[in-house]
Amino acid sequence: YPEAVHANARLAGTEHYELLVQIDELQAAANRAFAALLQGYPSEMQASMRKLVELPEVLDILTENIELAVLVGSMYSRDPEWVLHKADSLSLEVARANALELEDWKAALENDPQAMQELQAAAQEYADEYDYDDAYSRYPEDDVYYGQRPQTRVVEHHYYYSYPYWFGYPYWYAYPRWRPYPYWHDWGFYFGPGQTIVILQMPSFYYTHWYFFQPRRHYYYPHLSAHFVRHYRSYPYSGGSISTTVSVWQRRNREVITSNWLQEDQRLPERLREFGRFEMDRSRYNQENPGRSLPARDFLAENTRRYPDLAQANQGRLSADRGVYREPVPERRVQPPVPEPDVRQPAQQQPIPRSRTEPQREPSQQPQPRTQPQPRTQPQPTPPRQQPETREQRPTTTPQKPTPPATERQVPQSERARDYHRNTWEQARSREQQQPQSQPRPQTQQQQQQQRTAPQQKTVPAKKREGN
Repeated sequence: YPEAVHANARLAGTEHYELLVQIDELQAAANRAFAALLQGYPSEMQASMRKLVELPEVLDILTENIELAVLVGSMYSRDPEWVLHKADSLSLEVARANALELEDWKAALENDPQAMQELQAAAQEYADEYDYDDAYSRYPEDDVYYGQRPQTRVVEHHYYYSYPYWFGYPYWYAYPRWRPYPYWHDWGFYFGPGQTIVILQMPSFYYTHWYFFQPRRHYYYPHLSAHFVRHYRSYPYSGGSISTTVSVWQRRNREVITSNWLQEDQRLPERLREFGRFEMDRSRYNQENPGRSLPARDFLAENTRRYPDLAQANQGRLSADRGVYREPVPERRVQPPVPEPDVRQPAQQQPIPRSRTEPQREPSQQPQPRTQPQPRTQPQPTPPRQQPETREQRPTTTPQKPTPPATERQVPQSERARDYHRNTWEQARSREQQQPQSQPRPQTQQQQQQQRTAPQQKTVPAKKREGN
C-alpha cells in the first residue's frame, strides 16, 4: 500500500478494531453465500457474475431495470453479434455527445469569469461540508490541489475499491455513490498551479443536487446558477447531471418557477437571486409559524412587493386559497435507516365451499323447457308456420292497417283455405281471359255463378281433411 495511507490505516485499526472485525465477518459470510449460490451454474457464468459484483454501478442499473436486462439478455442469446454492434454504436454516439457538451461547458465557463469565481467558492463550501468524505484520500503528493507539487514526480496507481453491493453505499448520499472519490470528482475540475481551474469532466449528479436544492446558494452564487440554467437550455435532453437536476428542480418549484420564467435570459442572475431570497424567507417564516405554514404560491401572493420579478411572472396564477402547508423534511438523513420488521401476516386459507360447482350442474340437470314445446300440442289456434306472418306485421313499415294482429289469429283456418282457393281460382281465370280467343263467350253470368259455386264444392273436402 502507498506510504500515505499507513497512518490512516493504523488509526482505524487501533480505534475501530472491533468494528473492522465485524465488517470482515459480514463480508466473509456474504462471499460464502454468493459462492454457494453460483455452484449450480456453469463455470463461465460464475466468472461473469464475480466480475459483475465488482461493478456495483452496473449491477445496480441492471437491477433497477430488470425488464430491460431480461430483454437484452434474450436478444443476446439469439444474436450476440447484433447486440454488441448496437451497444458499441450507441456507446460511441453517447461518447461523442458527452464530449461536445463538455467542450461547450468549458468554453462557456472561460467566457464567464463571474461564474468561474463563484464555482470555486461553491466548490470550497462543498469541501468544507463533506470533509469526512475525503478524509482518507488526502494525499499531498497525489492531489494537486493540496500544496505544491514535489520536485520529483512519482507516478503511482491507486485502486479505489467500491462499497460492497450486498450492503449498499453510505446512507447519507442522495444519489447512488458506490466508490469513495476525492473532491474534484464531484466538482468536475481540480486546481492546477497558481490555483487555476483544470476542467476534466462535467459536475457529478451529487454535486448538482447538493447545489440546486439549497436556496441560499442561488442567493450567494446567482451567476453560477444562471450558468447552469443556460447550459440546461442548450442540452435539455442530454441526460447529464446538469440537465437532469435543473429539470427536476423546475418541476419541484413549478408553483412559482414557470417555463417562460426559466427560458427568459433578461436579468437571469438577478431573478435567480430573488428566488433564493424568496425561499430563504419562506423557510424562515414556516419555521417561526409551524401552525400557519404557507406554500410557495400563497407566500408570494402575500408578499408581491418584496419579490416583484416572481410576482410579475406569476401574474394571474396566484391562488386565493390559503391551505395549511407543511414544510417537507430535508432529504439529507442524519441517521442510518432502521430496518422495519416484516409485520405482514400470511393470508388465512378459508375452506372453499363445495357449492361453487353446483350452479354449473344445474343448467344441465333441467332440460325440461326444451323437451316440452307447448305450440305442438295445440296446432289449430297457433300454427307454427304462421309465425313469420306475425313478424312481418310488427315493423312500422305498415302502420295503415287498422286491424290488430290479434284478430287475425282468431280467424278459422277453414275460411283462410277457402279464401286462398278463391284467390288462386280468380287469378287463373283472369289469365285465361287475357289470352286471345277466336270465339266470344256469351254466357258470362253462368260462368260467374260456376266460379262462385266451384270453390265452395272444392273446399268441403279441405275442411274434412283439416278436421281429420
